[in-house]
Amino acid sequence: MLRILPTIRHLTLNLLIWFVLSNLPLIVLSYFMWIPYHPTSSFYIAFTFISLCLLPYVRISSHSRHIFKWVFYGGYVILLLAELLLIAIKFFGLRAEEIFASLPMIVHLDFMAYAPYAAFIIVIAISVTAFIYSSLNVNPGSRRDIILTAAILAGFSWYQYSQSEAIAKPSIDEDMPFTSVVLESGIVNKALAQPDQNFVLVIVESLGQFKDPALSAQLFSVFNAAALKDKFDVEQGRVPYYGSTTAAEMRELCASKSSYLDVLDDEVDTLKCLPTVLGQMGYNTKSYHGYVSNFFERSAWYPKVGFNQSFFARQLALRSTEDVKTCGSTFHGLCDYQIAPWIAHDLEKASVKTFAYWLTLNSHFPSRRSNTLNSAFPCTKYGLQRDNQVCIMADYWTESFKGAIQIALTNTSRPTTVMIVGDHAPPLFRYKDRDRFVGGVVPYIILKPKQPAPPSTPHAVMAEAETLRP
Repeated sequence: MLRILPTIRHLTLNLLIWFVLSNLPLIVLSYFMWIPYHPTSSFYIAFTFISLCLLPYVRISSHSRHIFKWVFYGGYVILLLAELLLIAIKFFGLRAEEIFASLPMIVHLDFMAYAPYAAFIIVIAISVTAFIYSSLNVNPGSRRDIILTAAILAGFSWYQYSQSEAIAKPSIDEDMPFTSVVLESGIVNKALAQPDQNFVLVIVESLGQFKDPALSAQLFSVFNAAALKDKFDVEQGRVPYYGSTTAAEMRELCASKSSYLDVLDDEVDTLKCLPTVLGQMGYNTKSYHGYVSNFFERSAWYPKVGFNQSFFARQLALRSTEDVKTCGSTFHGLCDYQIAPWIAHDLEKASVKTFAYWLTLNSHFPSRRSNTLNSAFPCTKYGLQRDNQVCIMADYWTESFKGAIQIALTNTSRPTTVMIVGDHAPPLFRYKDRDRFVGGVVPYIILKPKQPAPPSTPHAVMAEAETLRP
């Protein structure tokens, strides 16, 4: 019994250091986000553990041993960051090449503005430091203890990896036929049938389809206003989504599953993209987005798909005659409620027919309630706290809807069709919040101008008069 105690003590310390501390950031994600834990780097850690611990028994120079140790620790940090990057790619629906292309843009993101992000960065720093220090200074025990620890590490890693499923994310039905709100609306055919009209496309950030019909009805109740229904037919439906926000942009603007990077590489037939098609029909094509122009290289690929003008945060701020307000958390940009009046103004003053595209921003996860947010979605009625991310997003979605309605009701010389659609379901951390949304689909609303009643002919007037005779 006494012989076993040292082994148990060393085994416990080894597992605490080489399993818990080395993988603490991944364990935290698994616990708080219900993300299945499958660290591919654990095999590397298990292999290197036994190699490092057996170094004293190998006849090589102390200098070589020192180099081996720091190569391992450097490799550990790289693999840990790669594992976290893999989680981000899958969880946020990004393609690997897209997230690598956007890495230089990280400087625009304020991670410390969202407390869980800030806390997680601190967890990474502390766990990595504690792991390296402990593994260098704690005696791993005898060769038997070392081999037993390595076997447990490798066995548990293999079990976790083989049992794990894909990163938790709303499922996508790959068999669902490809469509978009643009295709559902028949915008191109309408432009051909009635050439002198405006079109507006609004992609609402993180707008998912609620599972609860009552919650969904409450969210879209703003479209039941009599003033709107007097002038517009309101059509509601769902379309499948694939990937992230830029994937939604490609879905709607180019009817394509390709990446925006393929546009930059000239691998997409942009002559078929909606802004190009409408531009060839005489439309002035404009885009609006309240964030920096170089994020996801939008300033480079927007012109390629056919936009004549693009207004990003800087351009919109310069044209404003009032104080510009900013909203959001990690993605901090212009408040969406300010952008809708600018679009409405441009449509009102336009001398030619216009296609306007608006990509909203403020409901991007993680979101933060701003002092200017006036929409009061009844969150507590549906079991949501006011500081819950779903509640804050619902307020911003409602605000975006009101902006779209303002654009639709603008007094223009041409009828204006407005299409509103979500990009993807919100990638929320809490499983309970994610489970509020239907997987794989997003909602849309189309505001179709009602055709004016045809003027009465003299014959029709006389016929009506006859029916009124006593």
